[in-house]
Amino acid sequence: ANRSDLWLTAVIEGGAMLSVDGCWPRAPGGPDAPTSVSVPLALTEGTNTIVITAVDEAGNLNYTTRHVVVDTQPPALSISSPGDGLRTGQRSVFIIGETEPGSTVMVTAQPVPVGQPGSFSLEVRLASGLNHFTIVAVDAAGNTNRTAVGVQRIAAAGDEILPGPVGPDWPFWGLVALAAGACLSEWAVASRYIGNRRGA
Repeated sequence: ANRSDLWLTAVIEGGAMLSVDGCWPRAPGGPDAPTSVSVPLALTEGTNTIVITAVDEAGNLNYTTRHVVVDTQPPALSISSPGDGLRTGQRSVFIIGETEPGSTVMVTAQPVPVGQPGSFSLEVRLASGLNHFTIVAVDAAGNTNRTAVGVQRIAAAGDEILPGPVGPDWPFWGLVALAAGACLSEWAVASRYIGNRRGA
């Protein structure tokens, strides 16, 4: 549980008394009418052992034990790579980090598998310019921790010359197109020169 102000609810024989941490409320009604009784709990951070004892009007006693773990602290969350503010020409980076074992992790709303020791990694693609990634960890009790990383991707030459859809071969074909355009321009100039010479 991620809160300490919990109540214990039990169903006992009417007229019986219930003991929880020294509190002895009596259930209303008679022996043939099972009744629900609620008792506030005084819980502390960590594991709490609760002994519940019931005694009916005839003096018969029964008891049981419950263990409740109170965890109100956010899970640990650290990112080892990339560093915030990284500048790179790569099209993708790996976000690598650690959190509390058993937690779930989301990177910009995308679920990421978490290993047994709490480690995780995810490859993310980068758009040209500044990329923001939000990493959120949620532990088994529902406590949340978050951090953010910014990565600056320096645009490749092909991206700047011929803007268009991002793809693995775009810079290459951009250069090919420029080269082809240059060849056509030179051919047009040469043809015009030859035509002028013939006209003379």
